[in-house]
Amino acid sequence: MMVFEMTGGRDQKLGVVETSENYFPHWIYEHLEHGKDLKLHSIVTSKEEEETVRKMILVGLWCIQINPSNRPTMTNVVEMLEGSLESFQIPRKPFLFSPASQIPTFLCADSNEYANCTQRFQCANFPNIDYPFWGGNRPDYCGHPNFRLDCQDDAPRITIQSAYRVLAIDTTTRTLTVVREEFWNNTCPTHFQNTTLDTAHFTYLSDSQNLTLYYGCQRILASQTAIPGQLNCSTDGTNNTVSFATTSVTSSTNINISTCQRNVIVPVNQTEAVAFASNAINVRQVIGSGVGLKWDADNSLCDLCVESGGTCGSNSSSSGSFLCYCRDQSHKTRCNGMSPL
Repeated sequence: MMVFEMTGGRDQKLGVVETSENYFPHWIYEHLEHGKDLKLHSIVTSKEEEETVRKMILVGLWCIQINPSNRPTMTNVVEMLEGSLESFQIPRKPFLFSPASQIPTFLCADSNEYANCTQRFQCANFPNIDYPFWGGNRPDYCGHPNFRLDCQDDAPRITIQSAYRVLAIDTTTRTLTVVREEFWNNTCPTHFQNTTLDTAHFTYLSDSQNLTLYYGCQRILASQTAIPGQLNCSTDGTNNTVSFATTSVTSSTNINISTCQRNVIVPVNQTEAVAFASNAINVRQVIGSGVGLKWDADNSLCDLCVESGGTCGSNSSSSGSFLCYCRDQSHKTRCNGMSPL
């Protein structure tokens, strides 16, 4: 309120009587929203002075927010006063005020991005997903370019060089559990390709282990009818060859590995791999349990952003670089103490 007094805002020459129906900050909001004259001509002598007074008034409106977390720090205040008027965002009206009417768009340059990206979204059967993921009805600027989710079916899909079905997402540990889409409830794919991973943004968890699937192998003992981990796949339309899965080549001594037509390596959970090796679960179960991945989507920058009261996102109009969406505008890393873009 002192800022308002400094700008002459409570001067009776303005004809403003501070009552419950005509509270001065409310009067300010109404005039800003509708582009009305703030009657500053009696206290300013130039366009530069008028702009300074308007900035001081907007700073005052921020400083009287009911929620303390919405009030700017002194660093923010200095940034706001040194910045341009066009970069200002008018704050929400405190509870003392009537519902807000339409706010001028020039005062809300990034309000849509901040509001949109603070909202979590649902993808398929997964609720409460946020950064770095996007997709469905969540805009791309609210996530990282490499973390798009396909939300159309019963479970989210993500492409990390290979196509994966998402089984679990843990935003606290920044891990997700995935399974190769072509191996979901299927051990006989039409295309045989080793699992690939975007190692710039994902790494396997330490409890992962490779499972190798061999196809079209010759038996050493023709009389043998079944082998551990055998797959019901036929690569030549006959029963002359056998396909199987194993965590160790030495465990299949009755197969000549060199005769196998092809093989595919699929990372799986180590605990499930041990259970499979002891014949406690089958091939579909060990693959279907998925494998854990740790993600890195500018994690350290996002931590700084969240700590400063912002929400994480990216610049969808350029290279997809990290952005911190704040109540006032976009920043490169954080809301406090950083120059706006």
